[in-house]
Amino acid sequence: MAMTVGALAHPNHISKPMDIMWHANCYKQFSSGIFFSSTKRTTFRAMRKKRAAFAEIVRNKFSAAVDVEKTAAAMMLELTALVTVRKSQKKIINVMDMMFHWFDKHTLDRHNQEGVVLQLVSTETESNRMSPKWSDEARLVWTKNLKMGSDQKSVYEVKFMVDPKFGKPGAITVSNGYENEFYLESVNIEGVVDFPCNSWVQPQRVMSVQRIFFCSKAYLPGETPEGLKELREMELRQLRGDGKGLRTPSDRIYDYDTYNDIGNPDKGMEFVRPTLGGNKNPHPRRCRTGRPPTKTDENMESPVNESTTIYVPRDEEFEEAKQEALDVGKLKGILRHIIPTVTAIVRDSKFFKGYSDINGLYSDASLLENKKQKMKLPLPKIFNKVQENLKFDPPKLISRDTSCCLRDDEFGRQAVAGINPLSIERLTVFPPVSKLDPSIYGSQESALGEEHLIGHLEGIGVAIPDPTQSHGLRLLIEDYPYATDGLLIWSAIERLVQTYVNYYYPDASVVQSDTELHAWYHESINLGHADLSHASWWPKLSTPNDLIAILTTIIWITTAQHAALNFGQYPYGGYVPTRPPHMRRLVPNQHDDPDEYANFIREPQQYFLSSLPSFFEATKYMAVIDIISAHSPDEEYIGERKDLLSTWSADTEIVEAFYRFSMEMKKIEKEIEGRNGDSNLRNRCGAGVSPYELLMPSSEPGVTCRGVPNKHDPEYAAFIRDPQKYFLASVSGLFEATKYMAVIEILSTHSPDEEYIGGRKDFSTWSAGMEENPRRRQHDVADRLPQPVPGEVLHPPLEVAPPQRHENMEQRAPLGEEALELAIFHEGDHEQQEADREEEEAREGVAGPNQELVVGGGPQQLLGCLDPVPEGVDFRHVEHHKCPAGYGD
Repeated sequence: MAMTVGALAHPNHISKPMDIMWHANCYKQFSSGIFFSSTKRTTFRAMRKKRAAFAEIVRNKFSAAVDVEKTAAAMMLELTALVTVRKSQKKIINVMDMMFHWFDKHTLDRHNQEGVVLQLVSTETESNRMSPKWSDEARLVWTKNLKMGSDQKSVYEVKFMVDPKFGKPGAITVSNGYENEFYLESVNIEGVVDFPCNSWVQPQRVMSVQRIFFCSKAYLPGETPEGLKELREMELRQLRGDGKGLRTPSDRIYDYDTYNDIGNPDKGMEFVRPTLGGNKNPHPRRCRTGRPPTKTDENMESPVNESTTIYVPRDEEFEEAKQEALDVGKLKGILRHIIPTVTAIVRDSKFFKGYSDINGLYSDASLLENKKQKMKLPLPKIFNKVQENLKFDPPKLISRDTSCCLRDDEFGRQAVAGINPLSIERLTVFPPVSKLDPSIYGSQESALGEEHLIGHLEGIGVAIPDPTQSHGLRLLIEDYPYATDGLLIWSAIERLVQTYVNYYYPDASVVQSDTELHAWYHESINLGHADLSHASWWPKLSTPNDLIAILTTIIWITTAQHAALNFGQYPYGGYVPTRPPHMRRLVPNQHDDPDEYANFIREPQQYFLSSLPSFFEATKYMAVIDIISAHSPDEEYIGERKDLLSTWSADTEIVEAFYRFSMEMKKIEKEIEGRNGDSNLRNRCGAGVSPYELLMPSSEPGVTCRGVPNKHDPEYAAFIRDPQKYFLASVSGLFEATKYMAVIEILSTHSPDEEYIGGRKDFSTWSAGMEENPRRRQHDVADRLPQPVPGEVLHPPLEVAPPQRHENMEQRAPLGEEALELAIFHEGDHEQQEADREEEEAREGVAGPNQELVVGGGPQQLLGCLDPVPEGVDFRHVEHHKCPAGYGD
């Protein structure tokens, strides 16, 4: 009994008053004496009194403990945080989606006890153990939107309760108890700490572990506060994975694998492809997906199909705006296949017969040849109406050079100002020797002899060191746009990286002691480039300057160099004859095939056209490079960071350095503009010469042949690795495309009984007021205007500027859609009509003749594509009315 009482009295066992009362009742029943003799009962009564006295002491102690607890609760601090969540921009497109959306929003809010749970983690640990201090749990309620965010964001208020000795928050954990993922942008405790999150938080049913987000204060591993060390290791383990299992779309694991999924041996030997990566075919590694092996070769991974997707870590996937732009591009690509495919079927030939066939693929073929020579497609009527909208935009070079093929000097100019500027290299052997397989491509020795380059064999190098230059190099080819513009951006990147590295790594000892930094570099070399991991040329990493050089190179490759090689693919290579993706026939050899060579000499142009890719191959190639050459509407360019302040708010020196870098990008853009207007630089300025803009830092959306994005998307890497596979796996089928075309055809067609503006079959309804009101006297003006033929599509459609209602205008009808009433007058009695109109408007309170017209623009703008206004008709006023439902719809 003493042990029981002692256990009861121990502070760790006193949880609530009910426990004490339960134990006290046990003592009462046990010592009541109903089972014992009178002597024993007397003994137990004495014991009971002692126990009662002891229980009273325990009650008093517990009451004191409760009082202490209440006092402590009263002393708890309340921290208010603003949680910013990005709204989904996906549109609900059908009733089923709407039902699921409604069910998820309302049903789950009623079970908010699971919801989104957040907890703050202190940078400090508990005094009696090494575990970090935690706040009480706080819950995010979706219905409590503060209405502070933009259309793309929602802001919620969350309150945390922390101990007065909690210390500074260093991390926050988030658990998602809802059914769907959500994008957490940031958590801000004003004046205390910022947590830049910018990540998708998966529901617990998908990912059971809590998400961890750290504050904006950056710590090197050796400087990490004790309270955050365990969480930091946990986060790294989640990102690294274990190299096992199938990756799912919700994962955010980064591990490596060879490109063993390019082919599909299960479909036959013709679909077998070699593995890229390994001793036989050295190649950088891809992001591991873990898909099962193929049935016929266990060393090959099964490719992507309709039921699987290309794995990209969730936070690296395209955002909704970018994905939408890509989907539009893919749909355009599908539709642009239709006309060439049907044309090939009708003509019973899938190859180009003339340049008119090629030029007819572009929407503005007049720039390529005379309109009279444009290809006439023998297509059904539905295709004739939409074919112009399904053609490709003319590439940048063809819009300036109207010849069918580029000149030799233009090909040479593009070597220094095109999309392959890195193809220039210094000769180490002369005459040059080819690296191609001689069994396929013939002799490796060049026919170029010394006599061809007399006076040009010395000093062929591209650049030499020059300490007088700001970037330390002097170009031996002065008019080399890629190099001259690139050095400007390289130098700016290097200065930014220098500031960053020197801020966090002031000396070599700090670099050498950073275990995470060296683990990252070791992984990049030994896993990312395993086939070349033992090469001697890998840079060392032991000093701040080593780190500056490595980071500058990585940033340069993923931004400026990528932009120079990628975003000019369609502008420079979208015209198939100048840069065909492949040739179906080689130039014949006179000795090996004299008959074929004779055909080539007799009709070289026809031979060339017959060597080009087919209709379908050409348009597929054009569609792919058109998509990958385009910027998305939400592209973030070099020198821009949407999350700059939130991510680096604790390190103002880094923020200031980035602002200087942003200003440098603007100066570089002005410098490039000036160079493109310098007539002395003939590789980028002159008649018929395209300005070199591939390294312009900024751009508009679409295919612009300029713009340097801030980073290289992993999903783009998957797309560029096998664009055809990505394209075909992502696009809708032919049925969806034709259904879309049929729908817009229906919507664009007038019905036979269409009633047009200015025409009323029931005009007799207003006959009683015709004589009294001169404004209503319309002498069949509508009949004098050209009427659309039923079935004819008006292009462009009727466009009217948004009407503005005058503050004195009365509402003419209580219900219905807004409509326009057009008052038309004859010039014959204009002055009398004008006076009558002003008098009537004065009575009705309508805007007078000297006030601003309700609808802007002249009559020609109002009527769109209609013919000029008939003689004798004058447009004086347009009024904005409310009309009954069903009228003027």
